[in-house]
Amino acid sequence: MTCIHFGALSDFVPENHAARPTLPPERAIMSAASPDQSAVPFHPFVSEDPRGLALKSILLEENFDGFFKRSGSVNQLYFIAWAWDLSGRPVSFYPGIGSEKGEFLIPVRVGHQREFLGEGINLFPKGPVTGGLALRIQIWESDGETRTLGEMITKIAQEVRKSRLSHLLSLISLTTGITGATLALLKDASIEVAGQVGSLLQENGDDFVDFFEGYFASDQPWRPGTERYEGVAARLTLHRY
Repeated sequence: MTCIHFGALSDFVPENHAARPTLPPERAIMSAASPDQSAVPFHPFVSEDPRGLALKSILLEENFDGFFKRSGSVNQLYFIAWAWDLSGRPVSFYPGIGSEKGEFLIPVRVGHQREFLGEGINLFPKGPVTGGLALRIQIWESDGETRTLGEMITKIAQEVRKSRLSHLLSLISLTTGITGATLALLKDASIEVAGQVGSLLQENGDDFVDFFEGYFASDQPWRPGTERYEGVAARLTLHRY
């Protein structure tokens, strides 16, 4: 994954997006298009091999100076992830609708890595990837009032399902090609989803920890195995399978 950016949630609101670093032009099919580009449809590359992606482990960095510094206390973390490609399939969202808090809350101490069994927590089901696999992950700490957290996660999943991003992806499934203008709309729609998710969780009183955003090109080799990605407050290990 090429990491486009990571950091504070405020970095991902639309008005701040122009200042963010981007992918190199040859890899940035999801980021480089603009509305004034040719309206002639093109057909994105489809990977020959099926590809899946999972979260294998998470670690809170010891040098983080925020609310985690509570002498050995256990922090109740959870993460929200959404991933998609240009096949027209629905956005892959974690946790799913109807998830209970016990299914996604992750107890973690600062400096201790939490590893998940098997391939890890599935983020993108295995299958051919069209155009590239785009991934967004937000990490949060629960404020302790977890009774309504499951309801909030379901609400977020429903909002993602109704989002402009999901609508655009469903339209792609009905067309014979993709235009540069459509890619530009997808880029803006993905930023909107990040803002919507963050706003809802802040309303719930939870604390933002970290945000990861990246992209896997479909025309590049897919090497099964794990890779680590460093953020501001957390380190993730993703598993390609």
